[in-house]
Amino acid sequence: KKKIAQKAIEFIKPGTTVFLGVSTVTLEIAKLIYQHNLNITVVTNMIDIMNIFTQDCVTQIFFLGGALNNAKDGFIGSFTIDQIKKFKFDLAFIGVVGIDEGKVTTYHVDDGITKKAVIHSSKSCYMVAELEKFHLDGNFVFADVSDFTGYIGESMPDAEICKKLKEFGLEVI
Repeated sequence: KKKIAQKAIEFIKPGTTVFLGVSTVTLEIAKLIYQHNLNITVVTNMIDIMNIFTQDCVTQIFFLGGALNNAKDGFIGSFTIDQIKKFKFDLAFIGVVGIDEGKVTTYHVDDGITKKAVIHSSKSCYMVAELEKFHLDGNFVFADVSDFTGYIGESMPDAEICKKLKEFGLEVI
């Protein structure tokens, strides 16, 4: 997860507005943003990410409320989506449960619908996920692989997976 975060932070430029979704990988990205004291705006719906930015830091943080998800680590649903729609993110990083046959999944419907709203409000949106996600599957499809700008993993996927992702027009990092 730390390797993925290290790769992801290279995409963040000063002055950008970045969305960090509910994910253990995005939590690692947030830690790096804080450590580097980046002059950016971070928008998140994850409680643990908000808690990182409690000390003085030039990073501006916006926390989105809503219905607390089942895992109790962030907010999802219609109220959160209404807030998401008010933003235009330069960059978004979204964790996923599974990636299979061109479909991207999560476990909860409201989580998926919230993530879909982030995709629609983002200029560039990256899946951040370990390679094992290509062998896992959630029970709710929230996006097609082609909805994303790219995939960032801890290492390059095997040649077959890389080829499929590139066929969908994704950057593979």
